[in-house]
Amino acid sequence: MFKKPEMHSSYRLSSKNSVSQRKRSNRTQSIAKSTALSDSQESIQPPVQFFNGEHDSDIIQRKVGFEFETGWKVSKEEIQTGPRGRDYIKRTPLKKRDPIGVGSHDGFKLEADKAENDRSEIEFIIYPPLDETPLGLVKLNKVMSDMVGIGAELLKFSHRRSFLLSEATGLMEDSQFVVYPNDAELGAGPQITSGLDLSKLPYLLTASNASTQAPKELMSSLRHFAKAGAKVINNLGRAQISPEMHGLLTIMVSYLEAGRGQIGLLDRSYSQYDDLTKANLAVEYPKIIADVIMARTDFGGLFNLLPSEEQEALRAEPEKWLDLVIGAAGGYKEYDPFESVIERGIQKDIYSDNPSVEEFPTSRYEWIMDIPKGRDRMSEFPGNLSMGYLGKKTELVGNGIEGGIFEFRGAQANKLPLKRWHSFALESFSYISALNGRSLGEY
Repeated sequence: MFKKPEMHSSYRLSSKNSVSQRKRSNRTQSIAKSTALSDSQESIQPPVQFFNGEHDSDIIQRKVGFEFETGWKVSKEEIQTGPRGRDYIKRTPLKKRDPIGVGSHDGFKLEADKAENDRSEIEFIIYPPLDETPLGLVKLNKVMSDMVGIGAELLKFSHRRSFLLSEATGLMEDSQFVVYPNDAELGAGPQITSGLDLSKLPYLLTASNASTQAPKELMSSLRHFAKAGAKVINNLGRAQISPEMHGLLTIMVSYLEAGRGQIGLLDRSYSQYDDLTKANLAVEYPKIIADVIMARTDFGGLFNLLPSEEQEALRAEPEKWLDLVIGAAGGYKEYDPFESVIERGIQKDIYSDNPSVEEFPTSRYEWIMDIPKGRDRMSEFPGNLSMGYLGKKTELVGNGIEGGIFEFRGAQANKLPLKRWHSFALESFSYISALNGRSLGEY
């Protein structure tokens, strides 16, 4: 059984469960989606004080960024010459982050994002990110008005199967882009990016007056994430870890839970399920395990934000760090360190006649043990352009307090109609300000 650790003492398990005595088990994949803790668990209140330590990290100014991922597809139209000398029109998808349209916009841009079946879709991005200040809020209001205006022009053609972008923008050069409407509302999955004090992560739902500011579309995901924070305290106890460690463990536990899914609740062996069932219930792509909160600062950088005494103690005895993380998640019986971080696997060829599940190659042991060394293996998988993408960068989030950079992804399941984008952005901006401990009048 997992023993609650005492700081600077031991995070070890009893001898029969010690990592050193465990044999490497065969990797398995779960066939189900992640579970939340019971709703009966009590919420916890944030501590009164937070550690104001200094850390040797890259520091950037505090910003707030927004992305709106639409389901509207886009391709590029090019005139090419065939083998018999005849011209024909070739339509090809754009690469991720390719610009859409030749015109420029003040404060935002349109880019291509990767979609299913090797297609691309339109994404609206506020660029550059805005300062979290009253002036930043004023700018956000203006930028969102302009962005929604462009969206309204696109919506005029929502009844069409496809149309040239130039029809909406009035720029002839945009005729090379073909847009394929997906709905009649220009629904989009929003993402918010900002720097946050690690110690605030377990209290995204309860800190200050933040919950009264949060957009309604975020509330379900915030409740889910709060349960991960409560789970850490229930398993470890508050007194043995710093507030920053509580925050780091909260996001790590949320990743581990999502990667495991419901494997502990299966009524029969995983091998007894057919390939189609396994493929349908595996994750579509790795970053789905971060669909509530994603760390854009890599976990090596987040570890550097812990109090120096915690860092030193865990680097000196790394198995204590492994015991701490696995213990916070629920213990070695549930979370075998030699299983994959994404134990339930990745969908492969899901749209073919023979779908299958691909194993994610990084084990929990590898991921966890490399973090104090400054390496985040979850940021290294092929095609990753999101998880830990900013490396060791941090933001100054308070008086002498550095924070990691995080992306709020929990509202993506709620496709916001164009008419909701503007108010959602303003509410989210106020929410982030409240999380950082100030109202927009306290600068």
